[in-house]
Amino acid sequence: MSCTQLTDGKISTPIQHTLSQTVGPKGVIYNVPLDIKADEILNYLQPQVKFVKRFQYKPAGELELHDSTTVRLNFQSELPSEVRTGYLLFKIRPYIPKPLWCFKCNQFGHVAHHCKTKERCSKCGEQHSWTVCPSTALNCPNWHGKHAANDKSCPRYKQVEQVLKAKRRGTSHMQRLLNCSAAQNRVHLHRLCHRETYVLHYLPLFVLPISYVLSSVLQMLLTPIVKK
Repeated sequence: MSCTQLTDGKISTPIQHTLSQTVGPKGVIYNVPLDIKADEILNYLQPQVKFVKRFQYKPAGELELHDSTTVRLNFQSELPSEVRTGYLLFKIRPYIPKPLWCFKCNQFGHVAHHCKTKERCSKCGEQHSWTVCPSTALNCPNWHGKHAANDKSCPRYKQVEQVLKAKRRGTSHMQRLLNCSAAQNRVHLHRLCHRETYVLHYLPLFVLPISYVLSSVLQMLLTPIVKK
């Protein structure tokens, strides 16, 4: 536990509200009416839920943030499949955060505050700030494609996003994928073995008559030559 203040012999620690934002499995519910406040949702769902946050967005051409109908929930233990707030029932999906992106070096996995590498432009990939970039051509420093580093269509961005999704789904999801793959391999192996068995069993029935016909034809062709 980290200390934040020491006064009159008393230790002050971060408040529980801040800790509850980062600890525990996180889920997302959608289409939550805007008139339902985050505190009301928290009162409905305590003690199962420790923290509630309504996402916000900025409409195009506006500076102010607006509340969205998407709400994130931090749970005490396991992530349930659904929650009920009053007379409303919401399905829960795992919360998948956006990849951490450094505004300084434009790499993923950390933020600019903790970055120890040189600054790189998100537009051209050179070692200067994007605010003073003289280039008009885009060159992603992560993928060297014709797009900016923060472009969500960047293959590198998609790779990091897929890793985060697989991590959130957990080992049970990965195990199901492995079991499915193993089952498909067993079916393919069974079909292959069955096919080989079929060929080995029935091939002589086709090969022997053909060989007999060929030998008979050769014998008929060679017989006049022998008599002469």
